[in-house]
Amino acid sequence: MAGKTTAKTSVTTRRQALVVAGMHRSGTSAMARLLSLSGATLPERVMDPGPDNPLGYWEPWEMVALDDEILEAVDSRWDNVFAVKDNERAWAARSR
Repeated sequence: MAGKTTAKTSVTTRRQALVVAGMHRSGTSAMARLLSLSGATLPERVMDPGPDNPLGYWEPWEMVALDDEILEAVDSRWDNVFAVKDNERAWAARSR
């Protein structure tokens, strides 16, 4: 087919990340699940269901582990309602 040109088109897919953030027991798992039911893709490894949330948490294990690690570095936990201590020595040790 001499003289015929074809135009190549490229389709760029734009990806977006949705982050659900909130305090514990504030509905973050329900919101993440609602987003997944609406078509959003969940992370591959999410927390398993448990007694407090039998339908599942829908939160990635890696983020939960990071949150726990940060709280542990300042002598706290996810269920501690008191102010986090200013623990510069703990933060300095973590940054090495």
